[in-house]
Amino acid sequence: MYYNYGDWVPPPPVPMTNNSLTSAFSYITNLLQTSELATLLGETDTAQYYSQLAADMQAEFHQAFYDPSTKGYADNSQAANVMALHSGSVPAELV
Repeated sequence: MYYNYGDWVPPPPVPMTNNSLTSAFSYITNLLQTSELATLLGETDTAQYYSQLAADMQAEFHQAFYDPSTKGYADNSQAANVMALHSGSVPAELV
């Protein structure tokens, strides 16, 4: 996925986390926000569409970035794991 870091990246020598993970996190966050906004506007079908798309992307996020050997996401950095949790991509049994 396309990526672009903001001002939250820690300074060197701390490495940046997986670029695709950060983009996927942003995409999922935007889908959830769009679903919430559609709900507030009474657009039930639109809200459901974006909610389902977000759920699909959360499952794909977990499948793509979870590493069972470290029990973490991507490089197992704090940023990667927090983004996984905040996006709702971590299955309940792993939280």
